[in-house]
Amino acid sequence: MRIAVVTCLCFGTVSAQEQLRVRPAEVQQEDVVAALGALGVDVLRFDFSDFTRENYDVAVYLDEADSTGTERLYTVRAGGTRQQLTRMSEEVRRGFRKELHLPETTTEYVRGRSLTLIFSQKNDSTKLLTVHIPGMMRFSLPLELRDSGAGGEPRYFYSLRPFKLSAVEAGSEEIPLAFYSSGWYDPKAGVVRSCGVSEIDPALTDELVGLSPHYYVVGVIFEKKE
Repeated sequence: MRIAVVTCLCFGTVSAQEQLRVRPAEVQQEDVVAALGALGVDVLRFDFSDFTRENYDVAVYLDEADSTGTERLYTVRAGGTRQQLTRMSEEVRRGFRKELHLPETTTEYVRGRSLTLIFSQKNDSTKLLTVHIPGMMRFSLPLELRDSGAGGEPRYFYSLRPFKLSAVEAGSEEIPLAFYSSGWYDPKAGVVRSCGVSEIDPALTDELVGLSPHYYVVGVIFEKKE
């Protein structure tokens, strides 16, 4: 008699413990924004490229407002968005081309395609506004801050919001860009508030505007050159 021998092989699975790893990663834009915020720096950037299709004179203005009214503190002019090199003397034109690395065939130089606003901390009661328009100008202005009125030690609590932006007709336009406002003290809650919309209406009709005891408006003026 033949006896069949059956061999049973038992396969077991040994599961190794899953390994998790932390990996280095490149710094992203949101990380830079967070780092600047931690240092008390706020940044807004605006695209002006539509206003380089033709030649526009550009000026940046700064208004300050409180319960007594609004005052225009500064108007800084930057010149035109298109520079006609043919209208310059040969010596000036040569220096202009050399500084900007322009080819000899260039007859017109386009500039002012964007504007950057940087709000940095100068000291506890002063913010420094830096305006940069590439190829046109860069300057800084101090913004004096005011106590929020909470009592005790002076407290300065300001927040930055952009204005709503919409298309405008070609011609002369004054466009507000940034709203930098003080919070207000709520005695019932015992806190300083700065609640409201994330973008400000250019007509300054938002409730936030009326509640803020002190604010600055930074804007730009475009004047079309014939």
